Amino acid sequence: SINTVPLRTQIDEEMSFKEFVRGVNRNIRSDMENSIPYSQLLHQIKVPVDNTKEPLCQVMFVWQDDVSKNEMIREMCSVADYAPAVSRYDLKLELFDDSQIGGTLQYSGDLFEEDTIRRMGMRFQFLLQQIVREEDSRILDYTILDREEEDQVVNGFNNTSHSYDSAMQLNDDFEEQVRLQ
Repeated sequence: SINTVPLRTQIDEEMSFKEFVRGVNRNIRSDMENSIPYSQLLHQIKVPVDNTKEPLCQVMFVWQDDVSKNEMIREMCSVADYAPAVSRYDLKLELFDDSQIGGTLQYSGDLFEEDTIRRMGMRFQFLLQQIVREEDSRILDYTILDREEEDQVVNGFNNTSHSYDSAMQLNDDFEEQVRLQ
C-alpha cells in the first residue's frame, strides 16, 4: 500500500546535488519509520476533509521505480505528458522508471496555463540534464535558464536605462507623458 508522507526539505545551495539527495533520502526513511498513515495524521490534527484539495501539501512528487509491478500506474503515466486536470494538488509530478524514465506533470488549470507548464517542464528537463552531467556540482551552480534566456533576463528585461533632460522637473516629465497619450 502507498502512504503519502508530507516532507519538508531545507535546501543549502552550497551542497552538491548528491549530498542533497542523500539528505532527502535520510528524511524519507526516518519519516517512513516514524510515520503514521496520512489519513490518521489529518484526523489527529483535525484537518477538515475536502476531496477536491489536499489540506497539507500543494505539490506532490511520485517516483515509481518498478512500474511493471503496478499496471494501473503505467496506464496513468501514459495518458498525457501534461494534464490540466481537476487535481488535488497545484502541481503533481509522477516519474517512473520502466527501462527509461518517463512521467506526467499534472497541474491545476485554475492556477497555470498549459504554455507555462510546458516551459516549466522544459526547464526541469534542462536542470536534470545538468545534474546528470555534473552531479557533484553545488546546487547554486545549476540554472533553469539556458544562455539565451539568461541573457534576455539579465540584459534584455533589465535594460531600462533612459535619458532624461536634467533641467526638466518631475511634474514637467509627467505632463509631457500625458500630452503624448
